[in-house]
Amino acid sequence: MNDTMSDASTRMTTIQSELFGPLAVADDAFVDFPTGIPGFPSCQRWVFITGAKQGTAWLQSVDRSGLAFLLVDPFLAFEGYSVELSDSDVRRLDAGQPNDVAVYAIVTLPGSAGEHATANLQGPLLLNHGRRRGMQLVLGDGPWGIRESFPVTKIA
Repeated sequence: MNDTMSDASTRMTTIQSELFGPLAVADDAFVDFPTGIPGFPSCQRWVFITGAKQGTAWLQSVDRSGLAFLLVDPFLAFEGYSVELSDSDVRRLDAGQPNDVAVYAIVTLPGSAGEHATANLQGPLLLNHGRRRGMQLVLGDGPWGIRESFPVTKIA
C-alpha cells in the first residue's frame, strides 16, 4: 500500500489488486471485517467496488492483492431468497436496524462454457455500507446451499 493525498480533506491510499491493477481508495472507503471471512481470517480490510451491472460488485482484499470476490445481490438473482438477521448480527455490524445492512452472495464463475455460475447462499456477506463494516453470516441447514447454480447472464 502507498499513501497519497488527493486534496487537503481526503486521504487516499493506493492498494494493489491483481485483477484491477493499482486502486486509489479514500481512507474512509475501506470496509472492515473484524473477524475476517471464513477461510481468510487474516483478511480484515476490503474495498467494495460497485459492479458494472446492477446487483453486482467486487470485494477486493487489501491484505492479499490476488484475492477478490465477485458478489451478487441474491434477492435479484434468486427468487424467494431471504435472510433473517438477529439483533446480534445487527449490533456486530454497528447498524441501527436490519434495513441498514446489504446482503451479497459470493459468486464462483464457471470453469468452462455451458456451465453455470454458482452463488453461496448459505454464507451471505452482510455489509453496513454506512459504517463500513462487514461479516459473513453462516446460515444453518435450510433451502439454500453453498453452490446454487444460476445462469451467468443474470450477472454479466
